[in-house]
Amino acid sequence: QNFVCLESLSERGKCVGVLADGSLKPALACSNTDEHAKFGVYLASTPYSQYPRQK
Repeated sequence: QNFVCLESLSERGKCVGVLADGSLKPALACSNTDEHAKFGVYLASTPYSQYPRQK
């Protein structure tokens, strides 16, 4: 599965997360393997008539 993590620039492997109640989990308490730090990407629209397909 493909996810995006918002990783800290100053401390590698530490990521910002979002808890179930919508509050942010700070990078000091969250790693890149934490489920709270994984964000799925969804393409809502594109200016191209046909966007590239995966090979």
